[in-house]
Amino acid sequence: MNKAPTRLAGLAAFLISLMIAGTASAGNGKSALKFLPKDTMVVFTMNVERVKQSPLFQEILKLLQKNQEVSTALTLLETQTAFDITKHVKTVVVGVQSHEPSEKVVLLVEGKFDSAKLVAFLKKKAVVKEEKHRKTTYYVIDGELSLAFMGDYLVFAPGDAAYLVEVIDVKAGKASSLKTNRTFSKLLGNADTSRDFWGVFTFPPDVRKQFKTQTGGYDLEGASVAMDIQNGLVTDLRLATTSTAAATALASLVKVGISAASGDPQAKAFGLGAALSRMKVSQSKLNVDIGFDLTSAELATLRTMLKAFL
Repeated sequence: MNKAPTRLAGLAAFLISLMIAGTASAGNGKSALKFLPKDTMVVFTMNVERVKQSPLFQEILKLLQKNQEVSTALTLLETQTAFDITKHVKTVVVGVQSHEPSEKVVLLVEGKFDSAKLVAFLKKKAVVKEEKHRKTTYYVIDGELSLAFMGDYLVFAPGDAAYLVEVIDVKAGKASSLKTNRTFSKLLGNADTSRDFWGVFTFPPDVRKQFKTQTGGYDLEGASVAMDIQNGLVTDLRLATTSTAAATALASLVKVGISAASGDPQAKAFGLGAALSRMKVSQSKLNVDIGFDLTSAELATLRTMLKAFL
């Protein structure tokens, strides 16, 4: 009998449960920054407690629960590990370190975990190899995923354990953390970390070079974004430049792009015409602020169109 589908369903359930769980004390994910390497370029955080109450998320959850294998595995996870998916997770944080030609990703899940029971559960579903680095035990699952328990965080890294080992080095104080990255810290100061989702992005050299070419030599430092999905979709994006002249040029480019997009027949077909027309662009010293929202009705239309398109 082929056990691969069952094993995959068990692992999928374990990861999905971390994404759909909530807790009475919501977190904003900022405490995860002490584990991320200094050259991390992207951080994106989901405030699980807030997000799980949204209609959009509930709809996604219902779709997942219709999958019998995933549903069964989620039940097994709870009964065998005492991991209650409605109580034990605060935040989910994704960190990306992107340097051509490779990209490294780490997932940090803040919550309450019984490490012994969770590892025992995983060993029933996959081949788990136990390793140790700088006094931190980590686990390699089927040679395709590595994880470690670090304080209140369960940390995952896809592929081999090389990037997880880098994260452990940061934890052990043997490498600098993202909190010491001055550019990132500056961008983080612009982010509203109280929202359902927030993210901070430092742009790689090729993006900055392209922007300089398009604007006659101006520089683009990075961006922050905050999103809510409680009632439709509300997104606030801040683009950070290095001069007022650069911000002025960028605001002009964005306005031209929005004007062109709002009249596009395909955008109108997807119900985005009115939303694009409502977009707000403003300049604040070195920054350009962009506001975008979709009503619940517009979001429903977009989902319907995307389902048909896909």
